[in-house]
Amino acid sequence: MSGHHRSLPLYCVIGADALSRAGNAMTTIAIPLIVLNQGYSAAEVGLSSAAASLPIVIGALAGGSFADRIGYRTTSVISDAASGVTVLVLGLLAQLHMLPLWALLALVFLSNLMDAPGSGARVSQIPDLTRLAGVPLTRSTGIRSPLGRLATMLGSAAAGVVVSLTSPDVALYINAVCFLISIAVTMLMVPSDAALRHEGVRDTIAPVSDGMSLRDFFAGAAFIVHTPLVLAVIAIAGLSAGSINSMIDTILYALIPGDIRARTLEAMTAAVTAGMPFGSVMAGYLGQSMPLPLAFAIIGGCYAGVFVLTGFGRH
Repeated sequence: MSGHHRSLPLYCVIGADALSRAGNAMTTIAIPLIVLNQGYSAAEVGLSSAAASLPIVIGALAGGSFADRIGYRTTSVISDAASGVTVLVLGLLAQLHMLPLWALLALVFLSNLMDAPGSGARVSQIPDLTRLAGVPLTRSTGIRSPLGRLATMLGSAAAGVVVSLTSPDVALYINAVCFLISIAVTMLMVPSDAALRHEGVRDTIAPVSDGMSLRDFFAGAAFIVHTPLVLAVIAIAGLSAGSINSMIDTILYALIPGDIRARTLEAMTAAVTAGMPFGSVMAGYLGQSMPLPLAFAIIGGCYAGVFVLTGFGRH
């Protein structure tokens, strides 16, 4: 492969991932509206949200074992095809008003169950395709992260426009088309796992047992437990997000006047969402131009400095 052609698969996977996120964002907006349009109550909307959330955990765990066994590219295609079919059927039944509650919950469950392995498989291809392209990993993550957030934001906005002009089931049809495009891009532009191993950028697949044993199933969790650095990163990320978010909420509720609270919080949400892509680009630049520990220290110092300089603790 030439230099340009070696970079193309990486950007195609990142693009397919962003397209999938945009489509899923549209579905997230459309599903509750479909539930209400079918004549169900707010309680059934809550059930549909639960049916959408639970399979993500199951699909992520089971899908990881599946992807490591048969390959990331194949898993991505199968997952997108299954998700596209379930979303398409859900939209058709909703349009025909032939969607009993059990079928609605089952299709929402299956769609998210199938989607999680595909998302994980696309992410798992990034390191190999980055080596194939010959670019720093920080550049890949610096592109993927803001593009994914932008796609989610645009997908949600597009869903609002589509629903207001047509109906919620049309948003599901668009998501099905997004899955179809993602499949086409992956099959046409992304090398197979065997081709990546031939190029020397993909390690040999780790051996697994003939059956899907519990040891295979929890191999990823076992790696995390036995790798202190990875375990520390997960622990710090979870604890810091939980504690810092709670403290920030407390500060905001105490400082913002009640008569403009909603407007202020919505403006802050918009500002934070708009700023995330720039933060991702900055992180990618810092990670590429200096050692990662120093980049972490700079970003953490900026975070702490903002609180100190703006009078944190005096209110």
